[in-house]
Amino acid sequence: QVASQQGLEVPTVPHAAALRSAPIVSISAQSILLDGQRIANPTEVMASTARLARLYERLQDARRNYPMLHPNDPFRGEIVFQIDRNTRWDLIKRVAQTCALSGYVALNFAVAKGSPVDTTGEGGGS
Repeated sequence: QVASQQGLEVPTVPHAAALRSAPIVSISAQSILLDGQRIANPTEVMASTARLARLYERLQDARRNYPMLHPNDPFRGEIVFQIDRNTRWDLIKRVAQTCALSGYVALNFAVAKGSPVDTTGEGGGS
């Protein structure tokens, strides 16, 4: 379970694994957050052709501090993406690329555990 940032509406799935301690990147149409702190807005991200400098620097700091905070646990490059279901894929891709450049290549996606909500209005029952 991860507390939703800024009221994001994350997908619901019936089965999900427990998350390990990792930085949390929240992505919505309004902003990109890292562990609850604003990093950028989507317009800035999509206008840039380079990595997201502030996100890259913050993740590099977290990676450098990892051995001190987790002395018996090797760095695995895990990061959690908490994405609003209405977010454009190209925005998610740009953020993911910066994370990968920072050494965070094991993407985990935060979801709500439960029965998916039928948004089609067709029911889907038997």
